[in-house]
Amino acid sequence: MAVRHLLLCAVVVLAMTPAAAAALYPPGSTNALLSSVDASGGVVEVTRYWPRRPVDVLVIPYRLYFWNTCLPGDGAILILLTSPLDLPPPWAMLSPYYSPSTEPAAFVQAHVLGRLGGLIREIGPTQPTLARALTQAITPGTLSYEAIKGAWAYVSSLRVYEQYGFATFLLIRWEWRFPFPGCYARVVSVPEGYGIPDVR
Repeated sequence: MAVRHLLLCAVVVLAMTPAAAAALYPPGSTNALLSSVDASGGVVEVTRYWPRRPVDVLVIPYRLYFWNTCLPGDGAILILLTSPLDLPPPWAMLSPYYSPSTEPAAFVQAHVLGRLGGLIREIGPTQPTLARALTQAITPGTLSYEAIKGAWAYVSSLRVYEQYGFATFLLIRWEWRFPFPGCYARVVSVPEGYGIPDVR
């Protein structure tokens, strides 16, 4: 398992686009790590406070986790992104497991944006600040959208996440961006056993 993760991480660093290629965070260097993917259960397991006070949390796609507010110091709001298509991640083209398929990018993007749009409608009345940040993330031409649009290729089904040992998350957190500090989104792909950035 350790060798598998090392090989996967090496390929991820070489092959990921800048939008999704966050630095790899060793276990314990962040407040949370991706523990495992359970496709049959429809969840991924995230372990927080490892190794001192580990707490396992089951994360379901397109639900909000780990936040207080979108203000400085409150960490990141985490959303697990999935697609109904079993598409290998881009770096899998370098492996013998890759099998070419029809161009799925438009379908995956429409699916993700549609699910996030539904989440915006659900939380809008009670959490308007977070709803605005999510709206920016799915609106073409905004800073958040432009920063994450290249990461849609890393969104796949839980079956693929489980097979390849990774998961893709949308993070919304405070950034001191000049001249407009506020809540911004980014998408990260995290290998199993590695830290999820920004989560408190």
